[in-house]
Amino acid sequence: MKSLTKIVIVAVLFCCGEAYAQNTLKVGHINTEDLLMSMPERDAAVKELEALQKELSQEYELLQVELNKKYQDYLTNSKNLTELVRSSREQEIQAMQRNMSTFEQSAQEEISKKNSDLMAPITDKITKTIADVAKEQNITYVLDSSPGMMLYRSLDAIDLLPAVQAKMGIKK
Repeated sequence: MKSLTKIVIVAVLFCCGEAYAQNTLKVGHINTEDLLMSMPERDAAVKELEALQKELSQEYELLQVELNKKYQDYLTNSKNLTELVRSSREQEIQAMQRNMSTFEQSAQEEISKKNSDLMAPITDKITKTIADVAKEQNITYVLDSSPGMMLYRSLDAIDLLPAVQAKMGIKK
């Protein structure tokens, strides 16, 4: 009899606890990709990054043209050059190729760093605003519903995108 009473008490507590959890646990979702794409700050960051990429690409092309000229000159005149001059020109061409490779690697690193520097304040703003909206709406968890991020979303799920966009002043 005592064990039956314990089982009933545990069952009642379990049911009450689950009912309490269902009433207090609110889960929302937001498509952070859509939010990011709707932000004017992102457009400005993309333009700045594209300008940097264009500048670095133009510089690389100039280096490529200079290398091609040196190489063509070498091919045209190599038969008439002494061994020492030929060797010197080959070394110069190889040094230019190494410099271009170094430039290309440094350019990629600079673009990556610039992208991080430009996007950090934007992602910080997104995170803070999502947290603020979630607190205002008593949301316990917020999941990212960007494509490929969420396996399932109920039709009853709370979509925070409109509220976050409104709080950021983004009109869609």
